[in-house]
Amino acid sequence: MYSSHTHSPEFCTHALSPPCPQTLESVIRHAISLNFSSIILTEHIPRPERHYYPNEEQHKLVKRHGDLHEIFSAYIVEARRLQKEYAGDIDIIVGFEGEWIPCSLDKINHNDDEQHVDGKYIRDIFKKDKFDTWIGSIHHVYGIPIDYDEKEYKRAAREVVQRKNDDNNEKDNTEDEDEVLASIYFNEQYDMINDLEPPIIGHFDLVRLFSQPRNKDRDWRTWSDGRVWKLIVRNLQRIKDYDGIMEVNSAALRKGLREVYPRKEIMEEWRRMGGRMTLSDDSHGVDHLCTHYGHAFECIKAAGIDELYYAAKTEDGIEWKSVGLTVLVQQFFCNQQKMIK
Repeated sequence: MYSSHTHSPEFCTHALSPPCPQTLESVIRHAISLNFSSIILTEHIPRPERHYYPNEEQHKLVKRHGDLHEIFSAYIVEARRLQKEYAGDIDIIVGFEGEWIPCSLDKINHNDDEQHVDGKYIRDIFKKDKFDTWIGSIHHVYGIPIDYDEKEYKRAAREVVQRKNDDNNEKDNTEDEDEVLASIYFNEQYDMINDLEPPIIGHFDLVRLFSQPRNKDRDWRTWSDGRVWKLIVRNLQRIKDYDGIMEVNSAALRKGLREVYPRKEIMEEWRRMGGRMTLSDDSHGVDHLCTHYGHAFECIKAAGIDELYYAAKTEDGIEWKSVGLTVLVQQFFCNQQKMIK
């Protein structure tokens, strides 16, 4: 068992806030108890203050450390410590989740350097601290969060429609805001993929999380008369060109969607391309590890996928190894039985 995308309340401002404080080490220990062979730690890279989430500057972690940069620095130190301490029990892969915010042109002053939230910014983070791997993902469109809450999502939707109307010098109230936003989302995702070629692509179709009820679980091939689907296939092909890995992210199920990220039709297309997939719970605390894996396995099987990949630590970095879906299913339900006993 494993997860290729995890966070911890110790270093993530939007993670779980349980009564008893949870540490990154407690996440690792619980993963070991679940017989994880490996876990990829993927704390978010620091965003400039302009892109803090609502009231994030008041969060206890920010107040304790000073800013998101200092939180991230503390994460790196602790992650490397745990990687060494638990090397005999579990392969801990130290990575991060990239926050691609292409419309941010503002500069932030950190360590006397001028940095942008762009490809160079993310590459510099990867090289500076010699991370094992990282996840490329989109959480913002036009610099506005799309998965923080419904209010921010609607603000992003209004913004993309307004910009489109301004560009066309006309007002069109008949367009589906979700469809317009999805088009921009997948275009910004394509820019990220082209610029950075992320080794792992996170929650590929996250944009549907706060869409209108009729769209949350809608087949992507029907969006905008097929135009959004063409963008999706284009993005998948670009990822395949450099042999990137797509994650199956079970957090979609935890958040009320019927299918994992990405939906079945996307996984089917990725399978036809011969693309590789890894499994993630996108956990933000101990209680999220392995959540909804049973349902996730059903989604994966329905898409015709019978093999997944996990990261194993090597002297030179990591190696991606394959594991059969049936093996993972057996491991998962065996763990479930042990927990019940």
